[in-house]
Amino acid sequence: GNLSMITKRIEYLKNKYCLQYFVETGCADGVSLAAAKSLGFNSLYSCDVSIGSVEQSKNKVPEANIYHLDSLEFLKTITTIINIHLCPTFCKWFHIIPYQP
Repeated sequence: GNLSMITKRIEYLKNKYCLQYFVETGCADGVSLAAAKSLGFNSLYSCDVSIGSVEQSKNKVPEANIYHLDSLEFLKTITTIINIHLCPTFCKWFHIIPYQP
């Protein structure tokens, strides 16, 4: 199913890049956060513009750091909280799409 596909993709990326932090934008219902937690990530960070998605994800994965922010503000914030930087490859494929309710 969809969860196993998400879990496999996260596991692949974790192993390939020796990731210690799970950082995503757009937590939706928290499925990716839960998958990352099940794979042993202890540092989980996400955001969403929908307060409902933030609350649902916090209920599903209470130890995750979830922000009610858009992606750009979240990424600005997260780089000051944990010692990470956005690599050029990431910046090439990541595009901010303005949220319009």
